[in-house]
Amino acid sequence: MFSLELVFIILSGATLFQVIAKENVFFSFLLIVFGLTLASIAGFRVSSPDYENYYQYFILLSNGIDYQKINIVAPDPAFAYFNVLLSKIYDNPVIVFVFFSFTSVLLNVYCFKKYVKYFLISILFYFVHTYVAREMMQIRAGLACAICLYSLSYLQNKKIWRFIMIIAVATAFHLGAIIFLLAYPLARLKLSSMKIMVFIALAIAISMFFPMGAFFKSLPNYSILERVQYYNDTSYSDSNGIFSNVVIIKELLIVLVCLKYRDTLKTVPYFNISFNLYVFSLLWLIVWNDFSIVASRIATFFSITEVLILAMLPFIAKEGASRSILTACLVIGAGLIMAMNIVSGKWDDIVLF
Repeated sequence: MFSLELVFIILSGATLFQVIAKENVFFSFLLIVFGLTLASIAGFRVSSPDYENYYQYFILLSNGIDYQKINIVAPDPAFAYFNVLLSKIYDNPVIVFVFFSFTSVLLNVYCFKKYVKYFLISILFYFVHTYVAREMMQIRAGLACAICLYSLSYLQNKKIWRFIMIIAVATAFHLGAIIFLLAYPLARLKLSSMKIMVFIALAIAISMFFPMGAFFKSLPNYSILERVQYYNDTSYSDSNGIFSNVVIIKELLIVLVCLKYRDTLKTVPYFNISFNLYVFSLLWLIVWNDFSIVASRIATFFSITEVLILAMLPFIAKEGASRSILTACLVIGAGLIMAMNIVSGKWDDIVLF
């Protein structure tokens, strides 16, 4: 695990230096270096949650077993076909982890560079949280989220058919990505800060007086809902609460900060779209807080903009010492997130070498 801590230290220093210094091609070079480093670490790890499932899935598919008859990984076609294709190239399952980690990580860092000025802030927060959760654990969701992030440029430019095609590709790897089609109308919304606060209050009220998770679990079994109802009687359907849920508290704080400085931030490219999707993520987490897997699996697609928004926050301070201090606070925040993940044991099952 020390290699991850070393990456954090180096990346933190580079992040501070990027905000202090003027634009330089050196930072683009650093982004590539960090991207390749993170892709390599994830691709060549030797164990992590779900690692064994993907390992066995590759072996079964390479032996000609129909993917629809294998129940250790969800039957999403593109993921299955890529496993089969990769098995023709190299018969060791490590090729799956290498392919998906390099594809997901490099697509993410490409998007960071494209969407935000201080892209090293994005990769820093990506590294301390979603990188481990997706690229080292849920690799299907990791690639699907990276593809959804790539689609933001089509949202920005209102190219609906290209957007739909990109989301279709993401859905082929992870069925949950189909919900990201909602991003198109959400991105077009123009909500006042007061309306957003009202929606948050309503979401809290709904979660208290009409919990959606409890309602869903009371429904009879339907084949169309089979993949979700499978979790009804498992720990994945537990309640995470609202004000005891660290993720909800974190997203709520970020939203409140953005609302306070919205007039400044709305001039930053991609902020309005990113903020709308992020608010939806928060609302979904609150409403579905009593069915943890439904809350997290859907919200994760809309919270992909979190790392972009955090990289936009330095613009609320003037260039110079104020912006540097704010960036230092963000780096400290990233360190706290990493520390919480380590202390809580979320990274305990990851073996790099």
